[in-house]
Amino acid sequence: MSSDFAAFHMNRERSIMDVLNEACKGAILINGGAAVAMGALLQAIWDRGGIAAIKHAVLVGILITVFGVALAGFTFVLRFVSLCRGAHIPVVDNAWGVAAMITGLGSIVLFVAGCALPVLVALCVL
Repeated sequence: MSSDFAAFHMNRERSIMDVLNEACKGAILINGGAAVAMGALLQAIWDRGGIAAIKHAVLVGILITVFGVALAGFTFVLRFVSLCRGAHIPVVDNAWGVAAMITGLGSIVLFVAGCALPVLVALCVL
C-alpha cells in the first residue's frame, strides 16, 4: 500500500513539474516576443520627432519584459534547487549541481545585462 502511495505522489509531482515547465517556457516566449515587438515599434518611431514620451514608454516596456524573461528563467533555477532538496541531494556537494547553478544564474545575469544596458542608455539619451 505504501509503495502505491509513494508512486502516486511521485507521478503527481512529475505532473506538477511538467505543468510548471511548460508555464515557464510560455512565460519566456511571451515576454521575449513582447520585447521583440516593442523593439520593432521603437525602430519604426525612433526617427519621428515629438513623440519622446512614447519612446520612453516603449523602452520601459522592453526593460520590464527583459526582467519578465529573467524571472521566468530564474524559476528553472529555483525548481532545480527544490528538486535537489526534495530528494535530499545537497546541491553544493555535487559539482554538476554547482555548475548548473552557476551557468543558469550566469545566463540570466548576462541576458539582463545585455538587454537592459542599451535600453538604459537610450532612456538616458531621451
